[in-house]
Amino acid sequence: MMMFGLRRNRKITRASDVPVSLSTMSLLVSLCALVLGLTSDRTFVCASTEQLASFRAMHAAILNGKDSGTFLAALDQSGGSTPKALAAYGMGPEEGNYEIGTDSMFDAVHSMRTRIMTSPCFGGDRVLGAILFEDTMDRTVRDQPTCQYLWETKRIVPFLKIDKGLRTLQARDVEKGGIEIVEGESSVQLLNPIPDLEALLKRAKSLGVYGTKARSLILNPKHPDHIDALVKQQFLLARRVLREGLIPIIEPEVDVTQNSSDKKACEEILCKALVRELDTLMEEDDLSGSSSDEATPDAKTLLDDSHHKVMIKISLPETPNQYQACVDHPCCLRVVALSGGYDQTEANDRLSRNTGVVASFSRALAEGLSHGMTENEFETRLSESLSKIHEASSSSSSSP
Repeated sequence: MMMFGLRRNRKITRASDVPVSLSTMSLLVSLCALVLGLTSDRTFVCASTEQLASFRAMHAAILNGKDSGTFLAALDQSGGSTPKALAAYGMGPEEGNYEIGTDSMFDAVHSMRTRIMTSPCFGGDRVLGAILFEDTMDRTVRDQPTCQYLWETKRIVPFLKIDKGLRTLQARDVEKGGIEIVEGESSVQLLNPIPDLEALLKRAKSLGVYGTKARSLILNPKHPDHIDALVKQQFLLARRVLREGLIPIIEPEVDVTQNSSDKKACEEILCKALVRELDTLMEEDDLSGSSSDEATPDAKTLLDDSHHKVMIKISLPETPNQYQACVDHPCCLRVVALSGGYDQTEANDRLSRNTGVVASFSRALAEGLSHGMTENEFETRLSESLSKIHEASSSSSSSP
C-alpha cells in the first residue's frame, strides 16, 4: 500500500523508456475501454487517509481559486533552459561559482528558486500553484521537502514537470495514421519518451505532488494533422497521469516567434483539437489500471468527480477568448497561460483579455529579479510582479 510518508532522497533507476508512440495511437484509444474493463474485478490500492485528504484539499484550492485571480508560478526550468534563467538573474557561472550542466548549476538555480519560494510575498493569497523541476521536488526548502513546504507552509499547490524534452515529428510516428510527412517541414515538436513514467508519478504522489505538466511545441500551421497528432499524444500521456491519481497540465505551446497570422491559425487548429479530445475524455469512465492484481484509483475516483479533468496551458492567443470552449468544458479544470516570449507588461495585457484564463508565468514572473539585490530590493520587486500578474489574472477571471 502506498502511504503518504515523505521519502527523502529516494532515487529511481531509469532503466527503460516508456514511449508515447503516435503510430499505435488509434489502436490504444480504440482498445482503451476493453483494457480498462479488465480492472473491474481488481482490488484498489487505497491511499492513506492523510494523502487523500491533502489531495482533495489541493483540488478544492484549485476550484476555489477560479474567481480569485490566483495563478501558477512556473519554477520548472530544465537543464537546458537553466543557464539562461540564471544569466537573467545575474548569476552567471563566475558569479554563482558553478559549472554549466553539473550539480553545481542545479545548486545555483535551487538557491534562486528558494529565494522566491521563501519570500514573504510569495504565498497562497496570490500564487495558487507552483510547477517544479524534478530536481527541485527532490530537494528541501528550509529543511522541509519542497512540496511539503509549499503546501503546508505557503498553501501553494505543487505540480511536477514530467516531460523530457522534445523531438521533431517523424514519419515512423504516424505511418499508419494517414499523415503526410514532408522532410524538414514538420509543424510540431513532440514529447520525448519518458523513462519509467509510472514510477516517477508514484514517487511524486508520495512526496505530495498534486499534478503534472508536460510541454510540446507547435511551430507552424502548415500541417493541421501534425497538430492533431501532438494533441492526441498529450492526451494519451494525460490519461496515464490521471490513472495514477494525479491531475495533468497539458501544454501545447505555440511558437510566438512566427508571424501573427500563422500563430492565429495554429491557435484555431489547436483549440478544435483540444475540444475534440476533451469531448472524447468526457465519454470515458474508469481509467484505473495496473499490471498487478491491485490497481491505483484514478483521479476521478479519488475526487468522487463526475468526469476526468485536465488542466490546459496555452500560449497567450492572438484572438481574445480563443480558448473559451476549453475554459467552459466540463473536463477542463483550469486554463492557464505561459508568458512565452512576451515581457511582463505585454503578457499581463494579453492575459487580461482572456476570460477565465490565469497566468502560469516563468520568465515574466522572474523579470527584474537579480542575484545582487538586497533582501528588501528583492522582496519589493517580486511583490510588484506578483501584484501585477495577480491583477491581470483577476481581470481575466472577472472580465465579461
